[in-house]
Amino acid sequence: AGATAAESDALAEALLADGKNRAEHDYVVQLIRSVLDRVCYDVDVPAVPEIMRLAHVQHLFTPARARVLAGITLADLMEDLHPTPAVAGTPVGEAKMLLRAIEPYNRGFYAGACGFVGAGDGEFSVALRTGVFDGEMGYVYGGCGIVGESDADAEYEEIDLKLRTILSAFGA
Repeated sequence: AGATAAESDALAEALLADGKNRAEHDYVVQLIRSVLDRVCYDVDVPAVPEIMRLAHVQHLFTPARARVLAGITLADLMEDLHPTPAVAGTPVGEAKMLLRAIEPYNRGFYAGACGFVGAGDGEFSVALRTGVFDGEMGYVYGGCGIVGESDADAEYEEIDLKLRTILSAFGA
């Protein structure tokens, strides 16, 4: 997010034009589209993302909508959709195995689906920034999509911006 509306608009346009971020976002959209195409009808997944503006950062956002086939529950969908490549990498199964092998810790409560279920309806988003707290001690989690075109310094700066969302709840 920018300091002014004009700066935010310029940053949004730059994000929409950024090949690295568009490719990173598209890995997630491809997975969502493939799951919805398999277990739903009236699938609507726009080809071009929108911008979601938050207090400290802007994200690419693709709102996917579909109607589930008879016998498919929202719980079934969540199981098929989580973790997305934004959380684990792609292909998801192989990426999860690699993460377990190379990370020196258990991710625990790192990410998940959050949303609501109503009378046969629901809406879910991927929660990518989380925290676990015990008294005065806590851990916050955030990450970035790392692809071939990633720049380590830029990714570190992105994590810093993303974590400000959680830390701002604690006055940090």
